[in-house]
This record gives sequence, structure tokens and C-alpha cells, in this order.
Amino acid sequence: MKKKRLFFSLLTMSIAISAIFFTKEIYNVQAASYIRFNDSKVELEIGHYKTLRIKGTTKKATWSSSNPKVATVSSGGKVTAQASGTTTITANVSGRKLTCKVSVYQIYKKELTLAPGNSYTPKIWGPVRKVEWSSDNQSVATVSDNGVITAQASGNATITAVVNGSKELTSKVTVVSMNQESVVLEVGDWYGHLKTLKVEGTNSKITWTTSNKSVAVVSSKGRVEAKGPGTATITASVGDAKLTCKVKVLKVNAKEFTLAKGETKKLKIDGTTSEITWHSNHKSVATVSEDGTVTAVDKGDAIIMIYVDGRRINARVTVK
Repeated sequence: MKKKRLFFSLLTMSIAISAIFFTKEIYNVQAASYIRFNDSKVELEIGHYKTLRIKGTTKKATWSSSNPKVATVSSGGKVTAQASGTTTITANVSGRKLTCKVSVYQIYKKELTLAPGNSYTPKIWGPVRKVEWSSDNQSVATVSDNGVITAQASGNATITAVVNGSKELTSKVTVVSMNQESVVLEVGDWYGHLKTLKVEGTNSKITWTTSNKSVAVVSSKGRVEAKGPGTATITASVGDAKLTCKVKVLKVNAKEFTLAKGETKKLKIDGTTSEITWHSNHKSVATVSEDGTVTAVDKGDAIIMIYVDGRRINARVTVK
């Protein structure tokens, strides 16, 4: 009888122990099924990062990246984008293997400077299937369905590219303009031989150049100085934009001259082929013909006013 009791006691104990281990195993399996990443996929831009979190356990994980050239992962799960492409981040923890697909994109250029009328098409690298484009300021810059950005007027705009319906990439566009598209200057005139050009819409460094130093030179501040008759192009380079101003320099063959009564002198304007209008402010002192011939009439001073290319050039004649 005692042996039977002992047998049943041992049997009961064995069943209880087995039940405990079986229950624990079920619990472990169920617990393992709840271990997962907080994100099943990650989309990043080069240079950006995201930290993956493991839910369902506090145990330490072993991390790895299938392509570290695209994205690396730290021992704490911090994923850092290195180059465009795809990689798989793996975490081994509590007997489970967790994976997360990482896609890395890049837009070029992130910052862009254009002149009105200029166009530029950004490049997007990465696992791109489709892209949707938009501009937050179409009065400054528009963008076509194919990603062609066209500058409209000075100001700032953000161009957004939504890649594969989810990842947003942006390009900052600055549109700049020059205060003058063309100027007419005069050699030898105190005020008329200088003009300061300005680039509006930016505080960035501007590089100024001239196409013809014998006609006009330009300083690092955009100050244009007439040197000789002819034409030159002043260019302001800022970022990707090149702004130009056409400069025409005129020169009269005599700014001040003296004639005796009855004498004549023919004035000429170098640097232009445009129509010229001549006028004397004191015809009783000196007259001027349509071809620029000045005739001394009587003693005194007169100003010969020459209108050409939207500018007035003065020549002073003294009759003795």
C-alpha cells in the first residue's frame, strides 16, 4: 500500500514538473513571437539616421548590415545612411532573427541658385520607382512632372520630390536677378562713366567679370567703369546662376572746345550705330546740324546736347 502511494506521489510530481516546463516553453514561444522591430522598413536620405527599437524583450541584440556601404548599424541599433541603395539590417536576439529593409536616397542638388528663365533637373539616386514633384512657391520656381525646375522671379522656393509615394526629398531653390539688364555709359563724363550693378535675392558671394576690359571694367562690388567706346558684357556668377548685363560705352570726340565766330566743328559719337539727335541750348551762340556739325554764331557759351541710346551726352562750346 505504501509503495502504491509512493508511486502515485512520484507520478503526480512528475506530471506537475512536466506541466511547469511545458507551460514555460509555451510562454517562451509566445513571448518570442512578440519580439519585433518598431519599423518593418526604413527610408533615409544620405547622412541621416534612424534608431531601430526592439519590442518584446530587453535582452541585448547582435546587429549587422548586409551592405555597410549603403547603411551601417551600431551596437545600439542606430542606422546611418552612407550611400544610395538598399540593405537589410539584422538583429539576433532571444533566439530570434529580426530583419528590416533600409532604402537610402539622395537628391542632387540640395541647394540651387538660378537666374529667371534658367532651368535645372535634379538627379535622384536610390531604389526609385516613381517620383511626384511639387513647388511651394510657383511664383519663384515651378517644377514639371519630369522634375524640370524653372526659375520665374527672385525669391526662395522649396522643391519637393515624393519618392515611391512615401519618402520626401527637398531641394532649396534661390532665384536671383540683376538690377540692370543693360546700361549705357560715357567715357570722360564725371557721373556717366560709372554704374553700380546689384544682384538681388542673395547674400552669397558674387564673382564679377567683364568680357572686354578695354571697354568696361568691374570691381568685386559690381561697380562698372567705362574705359573706351564699344560694348562689353558684365557677368555676375553666384551659385549655379550667371547673370549678365550688356554695357555700351559711348565717347564724344570733343567734350569741351572753343570756336571763333563763323568757325565749325563736327562732333562724332564713337561706340554706337544708333540714330542720334542733336540740339543746342543757345542757338544765338552756336547751332548744330543733323550730322553733328557745330557752327559758331556769336560770343558766349552753349551746350550741345546729344541724344542717343536713351542717354544725353553734353558737349560745351565757347565762342570767342
